[in-house]
Amino acid sequence: MQVIVIILLTCALDALRGGESASDQTPPVDGTAASAPAHAEAFARYRVPPPTGVVQAEFKRRHAANVAVKGTEVMEARTCTEPQTGEAMPYRLYTVKEPDPAQRYPLVLLLHHATCGGNDNVRHIRSDAGVGVLCHPQTQAMHPCFVLAPQAGGDNRPEAWSDDSWVTLADQPWPTEPDRTMRLALTILDAVVQEFPIDPSRIYISGASMGGYGTHDAITRRPRFFAGTVTICGGYVRSGAARLPDTAMWIIHGEADETINAERTRNLVTAIQAAGGTRMIYSEYIGVRHRPARDLAYADPTVIDWLFGQRR
Repeated sequence: MQVIVIILLTCALDALRGGESASDQTPPVDGTAASAPAHAEAFARYRVPPPTGVVQAEFKRRHAANVAVKGTEVMEARTCTEPQTGEAMPYRLYTVKEPDPAQRYPLVLLLHHATCGGNDNVRHIRSDAGVGVLCHPQTQAMHPCFVLAPQAGGDNRPEAWSDDSWVTLADQPWPTEPDRTMRLALTILDAVVQEFPIDPSRIYISGASMGGYGTHDAITRRPRFFAGTVTICGGYVRSGAARLPDTAMWIIHGEADETINAERTRNLVTAIQAAGGTRMIYSEYIGVRHRPARDLAYADPTVIDWLFGQRR
């Protein structure tokens, strides 16, 4: 079995060690990072040297680029209604500018975190670091792609992408049927793939926090559909790991995550290994908490370049 490379980053930026804003917190899980689970000791052997100052400078540049892009200005507001049920879901779509008629392009499906839910079709793209980075002209110049961002919820209230709970370390049964939110998101994805010149071998999915759980759930629904995925500060039921090994995955978590215990991801990584997974990278950022890990991961050009290098 291929060795999983686990990168643990020490970030010198005070902002990366900071906490969530009051509006972006959920109650801490049982066994928070401060409890130093015994499982973490086994993962320590994968440590590598921290990034250089050049890498941190690149993070600052990418983070500034992210802030400069407003999704409401560059992404079209749309709504999809499921014919069978009449249920609707709002979403935003970034389309490739001046596409070559002879070419097909990658698509990235972004699943938002919990505090972005609702039906205003705005909140989920205003605070998603992935939107700013992927839609920025610099990224599009290197990796022209479509970016799809559905919004889960109703009456400006959040709704989860999957039934898996992040407030307990206990494993749960894999849900055989997807949540309505996941079903609608995949319906939107299929419609966009049919409407636009999308390369079926380069369809990607990514999400942070609740979106990380949703991303893992989506892969289990379509285990040979996505070319690659980046998940941040999420987790998933270990019982679903057998459906994940065929997808190229970069899984990222902050060691000091106060919202979703990093042990949830460690458990998932171990389960994927046991299921024969050989296409996975795991990165655990030393001393980094929940929200800063999201910003750091999407701002890392190595992560973005890796994602677009994957093909089905």
